[in-house]
Amino acid sequence: MADATAALASAFDAISTDRATLKNGAQVSLQPWLASLLSSPGAAEAIPCLNSVRPDAVADGTLVRFTGMVQDVQDPEYYEGVYEEVLPGGTTPRLRTAKYRDVLTPTPGAEVRERSEFIWARTPVVCVPPPSQTAWSAAAIGGSPREDEAPSPSRATGAPRSKRAADEEEPEREAAPAERAAPESPAAMSDVATAASKRACPPVDACAPGGGGGGGGDGAWARASAGGVLLKVYDAESDELKAHELKVHELVEVYGVIERASELLPGEDEGGNWPMCEEVAGERKLRPPPSAQPRLHVISSRRLPELQAALLPHDTAAEAEAIARSRAQLETLRAAVLAGLASTLGGDALAAEYVLLAVLSRVISRHGESPVGKLPLALTGCPPAAAGAAASPVGAALHSALSELLPLCARQPITPDALNGASFVPMKDQEANCIWPALLQLPAGASLLLDEAMMVPGKLSEVGVKNIGALSILLSRQKVGYVSRSRLTYDLGEFYL
Repeated sequence: MADATAALASAFDAISTDRATLKNGAQVSLQPWLASLLSSPGAAEAIPCLNSVRPDAVADGTLVRFTGMVQDVQDPEYYEGVYEEVLPGGTTPRLRTAKYRDVLTPTPGAEVRERSEFIWARTPVVCVPPPSQTAWSAAAIGGSPREDEAPSPSRATGAPRSKRAADEEEPEREAAPAERAAPESPAAMSDVATAASKRACPPVDACAPGGGGGGGGDGAWARASAGGVLLKVYDAESDELKAHELKVHELVEVYGVIERASELLPGEDEGGNWPMCEEVAGERKLRPPPSAQPRLHVISSRRLPELQAALLPHDTAAEAEAIARSRAQLETLRAAVLAGLASTLGGDALAAEYVLLAVLSRVISRHGESPVGKLPLALTGCPPAAAGAAASPVGAALHSALSELLPLCARQPITPDALNGASFVPMKDQEANCIWPALLQLPAGASLLLDEAMMVPGKLSEVGVKNIGALSILLSRQKVGYVSRSRLTYDLGEFYL
């Protein structure tokens, strides 16, 4: 990351004499440096990908990439974007920037002074690996995970440590601005995708209010998925950049600087007291530490309409060539896909046609609450599951086939126990200011397979009845509302399933 550090210092020095440009920090950017770096062939693939590399195997300050789903967008946080660095000998103070970091690393022996007139903003965004991601798409995006991945002494500079311990060992490190986000776990991830990413995702009920997971009350520490990160998105407060703000459920590809070192809030004493704002201090106790939820200071982000976009070449010409080659084989590919689907459906070619149309269909417009373009599909006459089986024969075969074709495919058995077990609807926790994930928090383009052949006689609880209602709304409207602890519902995003 030495090159990025030097590039940031150069970019800041170029404008530091003009106080007007330091108003919000938008002019201090590493995007030109990153664009130049990625212009070289194979440069993107050489950058560590957190979808397959363990964060503790990457040193703090390393440039990394990550592809995931926006699970939650937190309130903006404010930080001191500019500080003074006074070198030994009483030289003239130099202005430096605190952008793209939470912990400062000043020149050894230098004194750091605050410049509170330069208060900039950034938005914390919880981003998790795409729920229901299939194994082949996970490997294509992040590469195959290495079984022997372990932090070596030369790469373990980002090992989890508290800021107070770091103060004793590295006196040159100074605290940077506050964080106030409350990350949590991904909604539902297929077993094969979990194995591919080599990360254990806690079950939904262990991350729900009152669930297990260890840590603070309500399982607060379990909110940090082992595969998730907390993005620090910069410059979204600028008027010209509001169109680029990230929204819940969007799929994004980001490049940024990883950081796991903890820090003191500005004005916080060594006892952990921060008298300026008790509310922020309370929220900080609810969020996982950076060692559990790595911070990723975003240099560049790219919206992905669907996960397929991440699988295509970055170069426009190469992407066009790949699409052209696929279209040239379209007739052959379609026949092969239909044959494979028909074999999973007992040779029913017509059902295979309908399944293909269903997974390809998308919401193209809306007439009031009614979606136009999406084809929900119900297959009847399927044989029931054997006693003790995890899925029905058709459900298991169809999910296996679709997982080989689609980048996102989720499966949910519909049984009394599954319906009564946990809410399918994500919940906004107003007290902790975070979103609790659930089954129906899925990204755009995901296919959801509901295995009703698993249903057996039983009694539905209040949770089960609400889950049936949520599924009904999802099928008819192709979107779902969030529930808050105050029992209010509101739409934060739409699911195009």
